[in-house]
Amino acid sequence: MKNIVFKTKFDECKTLKEILDKINDTFFEKSSYYLLNLWILYPLLMMFITYRISNVLARNIMYYILIIVGMSGILIGTIYTLKKFYKKEKFNIKKYLPIIFGIVLLIWCIFTSFFSERISLSLFGEGYRREGLFTYFLYSGVLLLGIMLKNKKLLLKTFNNFLFVQIIVAIIALINNSFTYSLMNNQEPYTGIFSQFNHYGYYLMFGVLLSIFMFLDNNKLYKKILYLIIYGLLLYTLIMNDTFGSFLAIFVTFILIIIYYIFIKKKIKILIPIISIFILVSMCTYKYNQNVVCRNIKGLLVDLKIVNEVVKETKKVDKKNKNKKLYKINYIGTTRGTLWRYGFKYIGNSPIVGKGIESTYYLYPKDNINQSRPHNILIQFGIFTGIPGIILYILFIGSILIRNLKKIKILDNLNIFSLFIVVCYLISSMFGNSMFYTSPYFLIFLGIICKNAFYKKELT
Repeated sequence: MKNIVFKTKFDECKTLKEILDKINDTFFEKSSYYLLNLWILYPLLMMFITYRISNVLARNIMYYILIIVGMSGILIGTIYTLKKFYKKEKFNIKKYLPIIFGIVLLIWCIFTSFFSERISLSLFGEGYRREGLFTYFLYSGVLLLGIMLKNKKLLLKTFNNFLFVQIIVAIIALINNSFTYSLMNNQEPYTGIFSQFNHYGYYLMFGVLLSIFMFLDNNKLYKKILYLIIYGLLLYTLIMNDTFGSFLAIFVTFILIIIYYIFIKKKIKILIPIISIFILVSMCTYKYNQNVVCRNIKGLLVDLKIVNEVVKETKKVDKKNKNKKLYKINYIGTTRGTLWRYGFKYIGNSPIVGKGIESTYYLYPKDNINQSRPHNILIQFGIFTGIPGIILYILFIGSILIRNLKKIKILDNLNIFSLFIVVCYLISSMFGNSMFYTSPYFLIFLGIICKNAFYKKELT
């Protein structure tokens, strides 16, 4: 009997360049598509395989999925980079400046981790958030997948899959009974599959804005009606979720969308259904016999009043009464004032290299504060990696945003709304926390708009 010999197109390749030449762009597109959809579809998977298991085991499964997606993204991204290198394309520093800032930021995170009091914590994170240096590398893999997925049809399929999962999770979250709590592996309503209601609020932001994009991007009437229904349901779920930081981010982004359609697109009429639903749902959503939006706006106005009073007190010379008055700042934003005040203190203690990634896990408890994060991404980076870390983060994100804004008149709806989604998340990050199971969604959209920074014309 003759031995069966399997032949591949790589058999005749003698050099690495020849192997890379055999790999076409479809490989990178399809690989990115399937891996990103694995991450996007995981909430459905979690609902069925984690039924009645512990939250710890549920988070472990989520993290294993992130490892698969992130490490695969790094591997495929490396192959993609090598292929570009062997094509002998002229490397233009200015062209790839955003990526260079991102790489330098990652290197700085590595460097500062070795100044941490607890190096193992900085490298691998703690059991709840899992956002150590290793996770930062996984995030870079997700970002690379977002950059490599350029095909508009595949992106639209990905967005539709995302909305499908969002709507299933939202419906089950809204049913609000003991069975759905078990199915979601949670004991609180309006938390989705996540460990905390704020985390679900961040997740819902993506769905609300994505449903608006899909409504605007479709011409068929039945699809427009379908996406309007999805938009209304997700917006209602977000308001009932009661994460005001997420709603505030959506509101500000919504204003930016209106401005864009008035002055750039000059098609404000197309937004009338979106605006009407936003106003109607905001006015009609009640929780515990109170209008959720009105209650949160009142709380915001109280916070702003406190800030104004504190600013006036800081200008006074009377030192005895000044400290008594300044304590009020601790209570703004559901005690975020305390977290931010101590956050600045930690940055001041180590302004150059910071205290190390995830150092807030033990810094806040030392000051008798029952929190592990400052609820502000810039303060967080400052504590973790010092002031240079804040600067590098701003340069990385800012360079991507600026290059997209310069092309805002030629970008299509897909890229424009990916930009709005990134902006929305960044706004919410000024009041919220990053988590290993929410940050990758932001990085997907950041990857989509990141590649716009490399090309002079819009992507198709």
